[in-house]
Amino acid sequence: MQRILKYGLLGGLGASVYVTVEFFIGLHGPYLSVGRYVGYLLYVAVAVGIYLAIKQAKEVTEGAPLTFWKAVGIGTGVAAIAGIVLSVYNWFYMIAINPNFLQDYTNFMLDQMHAEGSTSEQIAEFMQMVETYRSPVFQFMFFFGETIVIGFVFSLIAGALLRTKQPAGTSA
Repeated sequence: MQRILKYGLLGGLGASVYVTVEFFIGLHGPYLSVGRYVGYLLYVAVAVGIYLAIKQAKEVTEGAPLTFWKAVGIGTGVAAIAGIVLSVYNWFYMIAINPNFLQDYTNFMLDQMHAEGSTSEQIAEFMQMVETYRSPVFQFMFFFGETIVIGFVFSLIAGALLRTKQPAGTSA
């Protein structure tokens, strides 16, 4: 459990630092057209936390096998802790660091939609989504859920790569 907490906090903090760096280099403002694509790189920090936690678990098993599902459980636990950290940070970011982000992003997307010839129904649907996203509870749930799903996928991959392989003729 300590391992999960440690690497979950590190993954969440790493992702939060990445978001802050994006802000300071302009990817949440003047270069939003780039930022909307590279924003998902924040999950690299979560993936590193998952990998390190599973790797450490494998190293300290002292002969006991690290099964695929145990590795996936460790990784998903790391993702859950990172998701909480990232969700709390997102709330702080939207309140204190970049309170204009949602409006800037909305304006950027509306410009894109008008340039692409979107219908008034598509624009109304987008604006409804923006209104939903204004809720701090929705934002928390969104970031937490997204981190869990992406972290679970990373955990499946890391679990497959790092699990202890059983010698032929034994069962796990």
